[in-house]
Amino acid sequence: LSATPGRSPIPKLKAAPNPNEEHEKIIYDRNCEDIVDEAGNKVALSKAIFAEKIYASEPPFDNFNITRFDVVFDVVKDIQAQQ
Repeated sequence: LSATPGRSPIPKLKAAPNPNEEHEKIIYDRNCEDIVDEAGNKVALSKAIFAEKIYASEPPFDNFNITRFDVVFDVVKDIQAQQ
């Protein structure tokens, strides 16, 4: 993977994560459109576009399971109820 010249280097994608590197990973939340593979294909989405695609059920995100977030949603509801 590479980024636009002058920006920080972006690590190459791996088939499986290396447990020893998990605490060193970076979440890219800017210039995601600049992250490309060796063939020049864009391989990243911003958080906002990712969320929009899930909300719109746009393939391949049309079967995205958000049930694991129920606990977070319940906490948010509890906080709102207390205000």
